[in-house]
Amino acid sequence: MSSEFALDPLEHVLQVLLANDNAAVQHLPTVLTSLSSPDYARSQHLRKFCTRVNALIHAKEPAPRWAGILIAEHAFRLNKDAVLDSAQAWVTAVLPLLSRKEPAALWKAAIALLDTVFVTTANLAEFQRQVTNPNASKFGLALLALADKGDEELQIVVFTSLARLVAVFPTLVRPLHAQASALSLRFLQGRYPSQQPSALVSAAAQLHSVLHLTGGKVGGANLWKKSVDDALLAANAHVAELRSTFEDGQRRDAASSDPTVAIPHALDALRGTVALICHLLRSPSSRPLPVPIGSIVQLCRRLLQSTAEESLENAFEKSRRAMEAAAAPELWRLGCDLLSQTGPSIGRHLSGYLSQLLPLLVAHLERPAPLAQKTPVLKAFICLAEHCYPPDEPILLSRATKSLLPHLARLIAPRAAPSTTAQDKGQGQGKKRKTYEGGELFNVGSDVVFSSVAEGDASLLVLECMQWLLRNPSLPAHLHSLTGRLVLSLSLELTGIDASRLSVDDSLHARLVRKVGELGVELSCGRATMGRAVGVVVQTTGGSGGHASRQLDLLLRPRVPPIPRSKATLDSDVLVASDKAQEQAVASFIGLGGPAQTRTQVNGGDEMIVDAPASTPPFEPRVAPMPMTKAAPAPPPTTSAVVTAVDLSAPKTTLPVKESNIAPVWGAAFDVVKGAVAPAKPEVAKVAATPRPAGNASDDDDDEEMPTINMQSDSDDE
Repeated sequence: MSSEFALDPLEHVLQVLLANDNAAVQHLPTVLTSLSSPDYARSQHLRKFCTRVNALIHAKEPAPRWAGILIAEHAFRLNKDAVLDSAQAWVTAVLPLLSRKEPAALWKAAIALLDTVFVTTANLAEFQRQVTNPNASKFGLALLALADKGDEELQIVVFTSLARLVAVFPTLVRPLHAQASALSLRFLQGRYPSQQPSALVSAAAQLHSVLHLTGGKVGGANLWKKSVDDALLAANAHVAELRSTFEDGQRRDAASSDPTVAIPHALDALRGTVALICHLLRSPSSRPLPVPIGSIVQLCRRLLQSTAEESLENAFEKSRRAMEAAAAPELWRLGCDLLSQTGPSIGRHLSGYLSQLLPLLVAHLERPAPLAQKTPVLKAFICLAEHCYPPDEPILLSRATKSLLPHLARLIAPRAAPSTTAQDKGQGQGKKRKTYEGGELFNVGSDVVFSSVAEGDASLLVLECMQWLLRNPSLPAHLHSLTGRLVLSLSLELTGIDASRLSVDDSLHARLVRKVGELGVELSCGRATMGRAVGVVVQTTGGSGGHASRQLDLLLRPRVPPIPRSKATLDSDVLVASDKAQEQAVASFIGLGGPAQTRTQVNGGDEMIVDAPASTPPFEPRVAPMPMTKAAPAPPPTTSAVVTAVDLSAPKTTLPVKESNIAPVWGAAFDVVKGAVAPAKPEVAKVAATPRPAGNASDDDDDEEMPTINMQSDSDDE
């Protein structure tokens, strides 16, 4: 049996799995798995299989019909050439089911089968002439009728199938343009009290964004432009209603509507309108379309400039103003979403508006808010970075960098150890909570760095933003250096953090390590530190390929001229003052380097560095024995010469140092000298002149007596 099943898989399916209607429903997953084999198309029982599927579609019970439709759709999607002859019969049998009262699951299966058959056979002219052309418009009418009958999932399936049908066969469904437009706009105009689901809004916007294709090559551009203009007008009207108490020109209609109904409804309608504009910017077209960039950017600015702190004297109710202020974060999100979709559509044409949009995004990055709430702002920031020319704004770049660094520094910030004195804290607060041995193993949520998946994904976006900022030559050098040091610290810190301690998503750790490695490689390329980054480059490649080969080739053979002389850079400075002092102390202790330096405090607290006296070994004079020869006559008595000599054997004097006053200062590369202190004077002693001691006993010249010099003689007289 196993060998026969391996040779002909459809024989086992027909004899066992599809023996009757109940077996077909019961063994449906097994049948679909068997059809995934590539050998079923060459089976000699293929015709019997198609006949059996057709019989299931014509069954009286809904369950066998549902199973037969799913089997037919799966078989046609895997190999349409094998079952193309039976597809016409399946379309004829399934299409009337959409007009009957059937279960929603049966309608979804029928829509999937018809959509697959019509779309995948668009390149077959004969099949399209015989099957698609007569039935495409009927299929579209049936879908429009089902949009009001089913639930949310069925409506999403209807909108998706209609959008594909319009995009592939715009001429066949041209009579349905008005009905489809009215249906899609009805789901985009908002709903109260509950808002429209986001998936349903996206499906309706996708359908409306392709309806301009029914106008042909000439009229399609006009229909698209009209749709965009209408959407922009509707969006501005909704924003005006949401900001009626904050804008002077929109006060007239605020008091005439109930804010508890008008504000949620306008906000939901604005979501649908922004989604429609985003889909219109992504819609296909056979010809270039005129995009109103200025109007779109103006709408983005209006959404991003919405604040809740503006003070405006008005006579409206406080409840309406409070509800409008509460809607401001949603307006920011919609503005960022619209900006993120505008960039890929118009490309570099957005660079002219960068000076208007970048300050708004930087201001939102500086807002004190959780990292997960800044995800739309980060996406919009990355969109501007990818589709605009680099801005020459050092101040804005510095502000953006300073606002992003704290989100990365939390990975290397010292984390407090788990508290073991929970019982001691609650002794004076009533009854103590009962604890169990090993209970700390279950409290993993308190030590996780990123408490949610969205927050972890936002950290990756922060790294992408930092990558773009570091590429900009207008970024100040000190921030570039500080960011590079932070990236180095992250690469060292992430290797010691467990994935479960980083986030609830275990894959975040690997993605962060890979992203930090790529950023570190990019920082080292083209610089003097490039030769020391071989390990990082090899680690980040992760395999073979063009990108990995390019990185290794760039590292081993850089296309830059050699540096003529070494020059100190900002990256070589020490950020912690205590590190440099410790190195100098060690060098002085082992006898290397220059004179040692000591720290002292002057003027009541200012630190300075004072060079201590050079270390010189003490001089110990030795007295040689007196010679035994007869001494010469003594010279005339003279006054004893008094000389001053430095007592080299005296101990060196050093200034007192207070260890408690030396503390590391983050960001200080050099010690600032604020005063000057004169070194201490050495001790001076007065000694009488003594005869010169013998330097070496073995030297014969030292034993001879010094001749007497007559100071009164005059050689010139001779």
